[in-house]
Amino acid sequence: MVMALLSMIMAMLAFYYWPDGREGTRDIAPRERTRQVLAEQASPRNQSRYLGMMSRVPAGALKNRFVVILPGEKEYAAFSASMREKGLKVLARVDVLNALLVQADDAPAMELLAASIPEGAVLEHDFESLCPDLVELSLPDDLESWEAAFHARLGFPDDVNRGRGVQVAMLGFRVVPHPVLASASIFQYAAPQLGEGDSWYGTAMASVLLGRDEYVRGVAPSAQLKVFPVLSADGRGDSFSIAAAIVSAVDSGASLVCVLSSTQGYTALMLATVDYASKRNALVIAPASDAGGVHYPAALDGVLVVAGVDRKGRTLGRDSRAGIHAPGVGIPVAAPEGQVALVDGSGSSVMIVAGALAGLMYETPGLAPQPAAALLFEYASGTGLASGAAPGLLDVERVRMRNVPGLRDMAVTGIDSVPAGPGLRTVRVAVQNKGTAMTAFTLEVSSGARLFRFTNPGLPGNHREVFSFEAPDSGPIEARVSALANDINSENDVMIVGTE
Repeated sequence: MVMALLSMIMAMLAFYYWPDGREGTRDIAPRERTRQVLAEQASPRNQSRYLGMMSRVPAGALKNRFVVILPGEKEYAAFSASMREKGLKVLARVDVLNALLVQADDAPAMELLAASIPEGAVLEHDFESLCPDLVELSLPDDLESWEAAFHARLGFPDDVNRGRGVQVAMLGFRVVPHPVLASASIFQYAAPQLGEGDSWYGTAMASVLLGRDEYVRGVAPSAQLKVFPVLSADGRGDSFSIAAAIVSAVDSGASLVCVLSSTQGYTALMLATVDYASKRNALVIAPASDAGGVHYPAALDGVLVVAGVDRKGRTLGRDSRAGIHAPGVGIPVAAPEGQVALVDGSGSSVMIVAGALAGLMYETPGLAPQPAAALLFEYASGTGLASGAAPGLLDVERVRMRNVPGLRDMAVTGIDSVPAGPGLRTVRVAVQNKGTAMTAFTLEVSSGARLFRFTNPGLPGNHREVFSFEAPDSGPIEARVSALANDINSENDVMIVGTE
């Protein structure tokens, strides 16, 4: 009996070590071993779940295009090999994140894909991306004077070296040659999958940052711009391309990554790329939605969201996640056929904020993007109000003067009102000390033929105070703040709302 049992054990071991009667080895190649693991992990229950997910196409998703994120490098290699063996087309990949974009055109292909996905992997849809609208306006009679006033309002210094040594990535359209960009440092990455043709949007946005022209002066003209096209000439792209370009931009050395297109669908891959950038000391910047609603990557934590405002400080869109506001109306840009134009849109606001950051990083060697962004927030013209002038309005001059002692600059930064009963409204007025010295001031507000007066014996530098009171619900509201001594800027002392 003992001999018979030993013989049976030996036969089983022989079958394991020498399959098909040929001499073999127990040391299976790593890729083959991983394939066996994947085959064991792809349970029927998971296959059914994946198939159900693939068959439901949410709004904005691209049909038959799926993103798979593998839990590790071995699983990634095995899954990639499995796609080749099964004849499924891999459209794109992000190797550092173990992510692939796979096309499965019909039910059998989806079944093959579902059967190949191991435990721990993420399967999600690829979403269409679109670019914000860019509205071209007519030119003012004296564009040069208007452009100079535009820069003065922003507080950008007239310094052609501003931004030198800072690499900025722009994800959107290609940039085409233009006289305004003749001296600009631009490196453009190829994107043959997008086909031929160009939009002037990319060139316009590049000129906001880099323009060197008497009419179109860039906010950081000596920064280096790296262009990663992710949109075809008709303005269409996808979320996977944005995610892949964020990784490529960071790997290329860009510290500021401007994403000018957006999607309506959340993806774990997009979140992973934002985290990838943050861990490598880079900052992703994206526009708030001009049309409202939730858009990505702007809705993700870790992204600096920028909303455009008009000349009265009113936001262009309705995205409540906007972190900082910048001008987005009447921005001088390069236009087709060597011309210039004024445009509206939050894409230009993104480039203005990127230029502000590049300028700070140039002026303060060693300053990283995240601390630079924190300075923009700290010294922005905040109001604390729900309406009126936008909270967090970019103020480059205030940031640049943050360490100058003894400055007094009182400003009215916002007014809003809500109904408070028959014939009454509750008015709120925000006042900010944009200087660096403790400043006493008076505030006078006229509303409905009544005058209200308030005093403060001393507001510290960079602090705000909101005054709230009931007033007649009729007519415009005018607020005027007066520092008791040496206000360095009288242009921001008065604000009027309720008139056009």
